[in-house]
Amino acid sequence: MKNIRVTLVEDSEIFTYIVRKMLASFPFGEIDFQTFEDGLQALDYFRENKYSPELLPDVLFLDINMPVMTGWELLDALSRDKFEFVNNIPVYILSSSDSITDTQQVKNYPFLNGYLTKPLKKDELFRLIRQVG
Repeated sequence: MKNIRVTLVEDSEIFTYIVRKMLASFPFGEIDFQTFEDGLQALDYFRENKYSPELLPDVLFLDINMPVMTGWELLDALSRDKFEFVNNIPVYILSSSDSITDTQQVKNYPFLNGYLTKPLKKDELFRLIRQVG
């Protein structure tokens, strides 16, 4: 299995740490783990590397409620700026919110693959990543 680039856009250092620890034990190949603390940091990176697919994620996990730019705002920007990579990779919302408003909003983004609620279980994370590689 090739190296898989997993990108997490998440403002919680604790949750990011937990995901990092889980990915360290991924038994099916190497994980290149990249994190951003808010949507704007991620968007800036995606803009800088738009034409370098090897630097873009193979799977993207987004928190919703973050400072500076929310996950929804990042998704809007990715749609508006026509970032093609999101149509070719799994993109998941990963949130502690289970509000109907948030779960219904997923339908506004045809490239979203799902809405996951925290806490994320290791076997589910591994299953999603294995589908990529």
